[in-house]
Amino acid sequence: MFHELSVHTRYSEMWSPLSCRRLSSGIEVGFVLGDAEVAAEAKCAHRVRSDTTRNLSEFRKERPHVQELILVCCEEKPRRTDEGVWILLEATFIERLWSGELPLTPG
Repeated sequence: MFHELSVHTRYSEMWSPLSCRRLSSGIEVGFVLGDAEVAAEAKCAHRVRSDTTRNLSEFRKERPHVQELILVCCEEKPRRTDEGVWILLEATFIERLWSGELPLTPG
């Protein structure tokens, strides 16, 4: 995921810079794109629960202007949680990244 995001930001300059963020609470978010327009994490989870998306939910509390929260994991079916976190399989995330479908919601 890091490789894909890194290469994409270099070629498209759309989400520059790519960074990692530590919140004031000490929680870290793996990938932050641009000026926190998109925050994403990668997990090996086959079944996502609310505690799996906690870091992203906390990120939205601290950065309410974030357009999209994305968790890339091993769940086969894309979905959006009640907290507004998109759950995507890695291949789906990469496809949407390169096709320009991020952010995933209007706005």
